[in-house]
Amino acid sequence: MGLKRHFSVAAVAGLWAVEMLIPSSAECQWRPTRQFTVRDGLVQSQISEIAQDADGYLWVATQGGLCRFDGQTFRRFTREDGLPDNVVNGVDTLGSEAWIATDLAGIAHWDGTSFTNIPDLPLPEGEMLTGVRALSDGTILVTSNEGVLAYRNHHWTLIDDRPSWVLLKGTGDRSISIGHTPLSIDKDLKISPLIELKEEQNLLAAAENPDHTWIALQPHTLSLIQGSDVRWMTPDIDGEITTLLADESGSGLWIGTDQGLWRRHEDGVVEKMFIEPELPGDPFAVSDADTMIKYINANARMPQSI
Repeated sequence: MGLKRHFSVAAVAGLWAVEMLIPSSAECQWRPTRQFTVRDGLVQSQISEIAQDADGYLWVATQGGLCRFDGQTFRRFTREDGLPDNVVNGVDTLGSEAWIATDLAGIAHWDGTSFTNIPDLPLPEGEMLTGVRALSDGTILVTSNEGVLAYRNHHWTLIDDRPSWVLLKGTGDRSISIGHTPLSIDKDLKISPLIELKEEQNLLAAAENPDHTWIALQPHTLSLIQGSDVRWMTPDIDGEITTLLADESGSGLWIGTDQGLWRRHEDGVVEKMFIEPELPGDPFAVSDADTMIKYINANARMPQSI
């Protein structure tokens, strides 16, 4: 079972709003937020990944193309602009450059002016890519159902042949490959399993900070990894876990499920932050920033759409 990779931009904006409204260490603070949709210039609303480059641009990978956001407007990139595939499953940056993992057309490189394909990717034609990471030394990591590959010194190397559903950015130059066996990949491309899973265990999400790595398994199981110490727990939450966000330090954790948002505090107490109302019709009708903000602070002044 793979991770759920596609999120509506409303859901992403909603999580940003909650993160800013409820800091991990202090009382609630109100900071203005904005929700961006295709009406504001997004090429498509199913967001695969977001990355920021050294110039401050946000690169937004979607299932209908790529966008670069300068804080005011979105610049769209599709096949008509040289992007090899409109379906983009991952994006990462190094300096002012960007690397794009497409669905069926390999890896594209943005050099600041145009796109080029990185040649000789040793995968079957049409193989779907699931993630990309650019390391500080220029090495490019790519994940797929065929395993994890590294592009270094103009040469591809298969460094692990286990299927990988998504590639996460860890602390420093560490990456985390999420497949049936979660893998840690260090800057020297050495691979070690984060945790051994049983055949019936399905991994749903992962997050980490310098001291803690969190793994979520179906349906309600969390694993906290600190070095060689592994702790298992079953938080009192509703729904299936879909995403995790670890605090910058410590063991605080945000837990997103298909029924709401939860907060695990340092002392282990789990608190309900936002619950999805059970309404008929479109299941995403209430999954937006405004709904979450009103739940947290009914008197908050709502942000204006741009």
